[in-house]
Amino acid sequence: MFSLLALLLASSLAQAATTPLVVGNERSLEFTGHAEIFVDESGALDAPAVAALGNQFHPVTPDDLKRRYDSRVFWLRATLQNASADKIERWLGIGHTRMENASLFQQDSHGWRSVSSGLQVPMKDKPVDALGLVLPLTLEGGESRQILLRVQSRPVLDLNSRLWQPTALLQADDSRQLMVAAGAGGSLIVAFISLSVFVRMRQRTYLYFSLLHISTALLELGREGLWERYLWLATLSFPIHLHVVVGMTAALTLIFIQRDLLDLRTTRPRWDRVFLVFVALNLAIALISPFNYGLWNEIWSRALLVIFVTSLWVAVMAWRQGNRTAGYLALGFSVAWVLEGLRAVSTWALCICRLPSTPA
Repeated sequence: MFSLLALLLASSLAQAATTPLVVGNERSLEFTGHAEIFVDESGALDAPAVAALGNQFHPVTPDDLKRRYDSRVFWLRATLQNASADKIERWLGIGHTRMENASLFQQDSHGWRSVSSGLQVPMKDKPVDALGLVLPLTLEGGESRQILLRVQSRPVLDLNSRLWQPTALLQADDSRQLMVAAGAGGSLIVAFISLSVFVRMRQRTYLYFSLLHISTALLELGREGLWERYLWLATLSFPIHLHVVVGMTAALTLIFIQRDLLDLRTTRPRWDRVFLVFVALNLAIALISPFNYGLWNEIWSRALLVIFVTSLWVAVMAWRQGNRTAGYLALGFSVAWVLEGLRAVSTWALCICRLPSTPA
C-alpha cells in the first residue's frame, strides 16, 4: 500500500510539474514554478540533444532557486499556453543582471532557433533593450509551445525567472534605473568634492574617500546593469573582472580610511596590524579571479563580511572610549556595512534573500 501511495504521489508531482503555464493578461507570471530542470554536467549538449532527454528532467525545487556559486550548465523546460485568441509577446526575465549567459530555444519548421542575453552578449546583439537577462518570445492565439532555457554563469547563479508583459517590465526598469542613478550620482558628487579637497589639502584620506565613492558607485551601477548599458561599448561584451577591480578598490580604500581617521597606527597598533592583514588578504584573494572567478567571489564575500563586522566593531569600540570621529564613522558607514553583509550572506544559499536585479 505504501509503495502504491508513493508511486501515485510521484506521478502527481511529475504531472503538476509539466502543467502548462497559461499566459493571459497578467503583468507578470512566475515561470520557474512551472518548469523542470536538468543539469548538463559536461556543458556540451545542444538543444536537440536536451529535448530528447525526456524523463531526465525533474521538477524545480526551492533549493534549485537559491542564489549560489555554480558554473555548471542548467536547462529549464516548460510549456507555455496562450489563453487568448490573439497573438501575444512576452519577455522572460531571468535571475539578476550580473549573470553571464541565458539562451531561449524554440522549435519551428526550420529547426531550433535561439536568442541569448547576459554579460557575454554585447549590448548591440541583445534581443531587447532592457536591463538584465531578458529574452522575448511570441505565442499565436491559442498556441501551446514547449521552450528550453539554458543558463550558465560564473557570478552568482539565480534561476528565478518571470514572464512579463514588455511594457510592465520596462516600467519596472525605469523606476529602478531612476533610484540607482540617483544613488550613484550622489556618490559621484561626494567623490568630486573629496577629490577637490585632496587637491587643495594633500591629505590622502580625502583621496581614499573619493576612490571609495567612485568604486561603490560603479559597483551599484554594475549590479543593476547600468554600467554595461551606459558606460561600456555596445560592441563589446562586459568583462566580469572589472567587478573585481572596483570591488577590491572599495574594500581597500575603506580599510585605509578607517586606519587614518582613527589613527590606528598609534592608538590601536594591534588593530592596525589586523587591518594590514585584511589588505594582504584582499590582494591575495584577487589573484584567484583570473583562474576561477566564482571561487574568488565566494571567498571574497566571506572576507568582506569579516572586514565589515571588524570595522564596525572597532569603530564602535573607539567611540565608546571617547573618540567622536569613530562615532561619526560608525554612523556614516553602518547602513552600508549591514547591506553589504546581507548581500554576502544571500550568496551562500543560506537563505533566498531577495536583492534582485530583475523585479519581482
